[in-house]
Amino acid sequence: MKLQKLENYYLSSELVEQFDLVVVYSCLESRSANILNRLKDNEGKFFVIADQSNCSDNFANIDCENLQVFDAKRCLQAVQAILLNLDGAYKVAVDISCLPHAVMADILHLISTTESNFQIEVVVLYSLAKFTLPGSLVYANESIEPVHQYFAGWSSPETKPTSLVLGLGYEPNKAEGASEYFEPSDQWVFIPSSPIPAFLTEVHNNNSNLIKKTPQDRTIEYNVADPEVTYGQLALVISALAKKSNPVLLPFGPKIFFFLCLVQCLAHPEVGVWRVTGVEDRGSQDIVSSEHVIGVRCVFS
Repeated sequence: MKLQKLENYYLSSELVEQFDLVVVYSCLESRSANILNRLKDNEGKFFVIADQSNCSDNFANIDCENLQVFDAKRCLQAVQAILLNLDGAYKVAVDISCLPHAVMADILHLISTTESNFQIEVVVLYSLAKFTLPGSLVYANESIEPVHQYFAGWSSPETKPTSLVLGLGYEPNKAEGASEYFEPSDQWVFIPSSPIPAFLTEVHNNNSNLIKKTPQDRTIEYNVADPEVTYGQLALVISALAKKSNPVLLPFGPKIFFFLCLVQCLAHPEVGVWRVTGVEDRGSQDIVSSEHVIGVRCVFS
């Protein structure tokens, strides 16, 4: 299937749109239950991904009909079974607030490779967290690798040099270490401007050296709450880089930006989305949802 439309989506607090399927991820963060709470009156199915290692009590008091709990593998199998047997247009909502990057890539891969005569509409929702400081301990990057085989990209026949698009997060020194690993011929840096200003301040504090070294014409401050415009900004940068290099997208920061990078690969399969693995120091503090829910609607046919 091809992506036909990508636009901002606003989750109303009064009139909630109905979906055939809602996919959410349960973990120890109380934020993980926010979207399900907002959509609990939906008349379609609910798939909750709750691996044994991250089972949570956050969902225990949510009274939802048609709710099924799976581990990640079985949930993907259940989604695939639905997509293979469509008998009409289908609407899916996916909460990516706490969703692991690899599972997010798996879901997009399933949808984009489905062969169907019916339209599939995917609404991706991201519950922005209230501001908390990043972990106090700094760990080295353990490995840098493609997030998914389907989104790994490939080298051009001319063996072009590697370029890099970095999406900054507020973890200290993570992005700079990844940049040094690639030694890119060209590098663009995307800086997230959040509806919660404290995040932007911390992004600058923890990436100050990298930002200082990056020319201003290679730096883009994007609006986290406007995925449609951010998608266009990414598309322009990738199109320019692909003419003379092999672009790699390395998105730290908000998961909505990670999703937009994955979607770019549908139009540019030569582009890879990579991730850094390593130990994260979250501490014992809970991650609580703010009042901001950011959404993007993708229509496939």
